Amino acid sequence: MLWRYFLFESKILIKNRKNWFLGIVIMLFFPLFVLYTNQTPAENLRDIKAAEANSNSILFKSYGDDLQEGDSEKQAMYDILTRQSTLVNFQRFYIMEGEVTEDYVANGLELNELRLEAHELGYPGVPQHFIVPKDEILKEDAFLRFIQKEKLTLDSNKFLAEPHFVSALALLSGLPFVFFVLISGSEIIVYEQRHQTVMSGFPISFMHKINIKVLIHFIQTMVFLVLGLLLGHYFLSKEFGTGYLTDPVVIYRNGGYDAVVIFDYLLYALVALAAITLVVLYLSILLNILFKNAFANVLVGFSLFLVPNLLLVWGVNSAIFHPLKYIDFSSVLSGTLAKQLETAQIDFWYSILWLVALCALLIFILFVKNKLGYRQTQRTLSRSV
Repeated sequence: MLWRYFLFESKILIKNRKNWFLGIVIMLFFPLFVLYTNQTPAENLRDIKAAEANSNSILFKSYGDDLQEGDSEKQAMYDILTRQSTLVNFQRFYIMEGEVTEDYVANGLELNELRLEAHELGYPGVPQHFIVPKDEILKEDAFLRFIQKEKLTLDSNKFLAEPHFVSALALLSGLPFVFFVLISGSEIIVYEQRHQTVMSGFPISFMHKINIKVLIHFIQTMVFLVLGLLLGHYFLSKEFGTGYLTDPVVIYRNGGYDAVVIFDYLLYALVALAAITLVVLYLSILLNILFKNAFANVLVGFSLFLVPNLLLVWGVNSAIFHPLKYIDFSSVLSGTLAKQLETAQIDFWYSILWLVALCALLIFILFVKNKLGYRQTQRTLSRSV
């Protein structure tokens, strides 16, 4: 019986033109993003180190004398900056010689140590715009240590500003993806109420019905996402070869930064997207039952996830709304959300556990509401008799 209902609901969803249109949009999003980013100039190691050397030169010309002739802290700062400048110039030399190897990485790690030491001193006499943020230093340190550990080689012309998939997923992450799933599931219950079929009378429990509906929509959404990623991979592999999947990406984990390969990052993203999809689909069912309107489903659902952002704009950082922010998995993985919400423990698995808990809460609410509705119906029938 459940299998027949599953097949019947699947046929209905397959004939849904709206969902096909949304699926095609998601499928084309990744390859189109890759093609677009390939047309934009890419920042490479040579450009990055040239910009750092130029910044150091301006700093010494503008504030060097003041630091050198200042108190002991400023003199110590001048010494650190001098050593930093030397290391950057050595790195530029290695790049020009085409030897981006162990020496480059070793100098980079030493440079990061000096920058952290400068942060401990408080950068006396140095304007804010010359200071490299501590988070950026820690990210680069994790990146270089991964290169050193795995004995990878760096290409001086390699695009390092942000891997294509990371940028694409960051654009999709959060409210845009939630909006997509809300539209996709906007009629998940309403459609059946408007178009009564022979399957409506089948002896299947309410919870079994909604679980099957969620499963079908979930499978469709994930298939479109995976196909989109595969299309994006096809265009990227033509440009860079399949080896780009082993390039490192820095993520926030256990209160610090760590580097993983792009393939692992994509797996993290798919797990997060799967959890978010389930949460939004069960929420759509609840909203369908409450409002019986597809437009209200999208409007109320989107507004609900928008609340934490509005509260932060107004200066309110309430922990009770934090789980609703975990839909932005890109910010979770980058550590931006942990910094924004001032909660160091917010990393990938922490956010996934909360999303699973939120999904379980929605299922419990639906179960209780159905039980209460059933009892109310039974009481009404008994009174009429």
